[in-house]
Amino acid sequence: MEGRQSLLSGVGLFGSVPAALLPWLLTTRIAPIYESAGAPLPELTRFWMDWWPVSLLLPLLVGVIWWRLEAYPRRGTVTAMASAIGAMLVDGFSVIALWLPLLRLPDLAV
Repeated sequence: MEGRQSLLSGVGLFGSVPAALLPWLLTTRIAPIYESAGAPLPELTRFWMDWWPVSLLLPLLVGVIWWRLEAYPRRGTVTAMASAIGAMLVDGFSVIALWLPLLRLPDLAV
């Protein structure tokens, strides 16, 4: 059981880093493509482009959870779950925020 919890801790800690960096990739690479097409960005997309650095707190939060639960026997499970839930929230919001401009592209073709 100890080895499994250590593995889950590692997955949770290291898995939260790419999850937190995906919004940066989407806003620096994909959003400029929308703007170059002349598509006006929705407010939600503009908001996320301005506030995506908040997602960088995810690995820090997962690390704090891991550190605070040092004596808890299921520390790895809690860490991995916090990382997975955080990744779904951050990356899900990123995908939604950057999908919205695609819905407006047909309006530009008219």
